[in-house]
Amino acid sequence: MKARDFAVILLLIVGIASGAIYFLPPKVSPPPNGSSPTGPPLASNVTVYFIDVGQGDSIFIDTPDQDVLIDGGPRAAGNTVVEYLRSLGVTRIDYVVATHTDADHIGGLIAVLSEYNATYAPTVIESGYYKETQTYNEFQTLANQRTVEYVARGQVLVLSTYVNVTVLNPTDPFEFDDTNDNSIALRLQAYNVTFLFEGDCEAEAEASIMGADFNLSSTILKVGHHGSRYATSSAFLEKVNPRVALICVGLGNTYGHPHQETLDRLSEAGVTVYRTDLNGDVVITTNGLYYSVKTEKP
Repeated sequence: MKARDFAVILLLIVGIASGAIYFLPPKVSPPPNGSSPTGPPLASNVTVYFIDVGQGDSIFIDTPDQDVLIDGGPRAAGNTVVEYLRSLGVTRIDYVVATHTDADHIGGLIAVLSEYNATYAPTVIESGYYKETQTYNEFQTLANQRTVEYVARGQVLVLSTYVNVTVLNPTDPFEFDDTNDNSIALRLQAYNVTFLFEGDCEAEAEASIMGADFNLSSTILKVGHHGSRYATSSAFLEKVNPRVALICVGLGNTYGHPHQETLDRLSEAGVTVYRTDLNGDVVITTNGLYYSVKTEKP
């Protein structure tokens, strides 16, 4: 038995014993930063935390070097996000991403940016497309105290060795007259395990993304717009071909999210679905070759 094969078996045994199940991810595009390493691909694990903020999104990405917070949920969840980050020992957030200006995504960022000043949360990433509201104005006041970067399709952010983020959406100039479809969508590659975060993109934005020259194949999909029937089209699912889907959604929300049509499409595609309304916080950890999923609630 080769040493690498033995390591794989050992990893599986440890995963099963600890209650986590490890999966071999599908083959994706060649990893960034050159040829494959002979040893462990990542300096340390990459962990993605899908925080239960009710009806909204908040996702924290912990890499060996730079960390990212995507959205902060609604204003009422701001302290929840801050306390969660503090419980993880997070003292610095290198990039705070506001996918779009809807209150259920940026409201909680007001508390985050108040807690982590410009020294400890130095950069805010936005699309630049906004609709002015009181929540947005309060968020923008805090964002303007630090560096604000406006991103567009095709930009790449290197977070660590073999770990980068590609911006899939929005376009420059903006393609849509809608905050949801101009959401920042990101594809995180941690060596051979990939995550696609849709924000609130719906079918029109998905079609635009599919029409661009990207490899969309991803191990984990953060479903668009909380599982709305208007997002996560069958064509998009076929392109992404995820093994796991995350739906960030509030229990008993008034929108009826996630819609049954979306759940049916995910089921037909053979995707394992986790939901923050049912599973609470969901944590996915990867070493770049395998990943584990742990949930707050079974």
